[in-house]
Amino acid sequence: MKSFNPFLIIPLLLFAFIFSSGALKGEEPIEDIKPQDDILKKHLISSAQGKEMFAEFDKNRVQVLDSKLQDLYRDRNFEDTKFIWYSLDEIKAYLKYIESIQKANPKQDVSGLRIYFAAYPNSEKFESGRTINHPKQQTVFMIPTVAVEGGDKEYNNLNHLPFIIQSSASNKLEGQFEIVEEFMDGHNKKERLELFRKQAKKIEKASVGFNVSLFSSDTEETSTIYNEGEMTPPPYKD
Repeated sequence: MKSFNPFLIIPLLLFAFIFSSGALKGEEPIEDIKPQDDILKKHLISSAQGKEMFAEFDKNRVQVLDSKLQDLYRDRNFEDTKFIWYSLDEIKAYLKYIESIQKANPKQDVSGLRIYFAAYPNSEKFESGRTINHPKQQTVFMIPTVAVEGGDKEYNNLNHLPFIIQSSASNKLEGQFEIVEEFMDGHNKKERLELFRKQAKKIEKASVGFNVSLFSSDTEETSTIYNEGEMTPPPYKD
């Protein structure tokens, strides 16, 4: 499904910036962050701007796309997602999880988060067998990124690649960061992946006790991807 509603990213970005600015490196405790701090000044918006953006979203996304999606799904009651809610405890737990990944892998730089637009399949279950609670609905998911040195000179955000962990250690957070290539933009993709692989080889060679090979098949995946928020509107029921 191609219909992505960009307004969904704003509250999640605010959560990420408010609770993670400096947190991964332990630079500044959360309670000391104030609205006038430089990072927040760059990203906090006024209520007037938020209202203007939401009105644009409703006029030129919701009203346009919902009718097309109703035709696509043959469902006149279908309404796509307006917002997704996570509790503060859920957000904190995820950020603590990412911080734990950084602590377990100090030689690899956890540089930030990507937030992706996505949609649940029009089905009762995923291919894995997991139940789909919101079939057809738009959603978002978050994934941490690892920095690549010397990558794209024009678009800095492309130098932060989305990863999961391949681990054979007793601590499943410790292991080789593996880039999820399907989540990467095509711009200079091959070059950025090659830079990451060279960087990872150097880390593997130089790190004492780094026991996960780039080419080892004796590993298992540790997921870093965060989803399953509470969505509105919920699926229509007879």
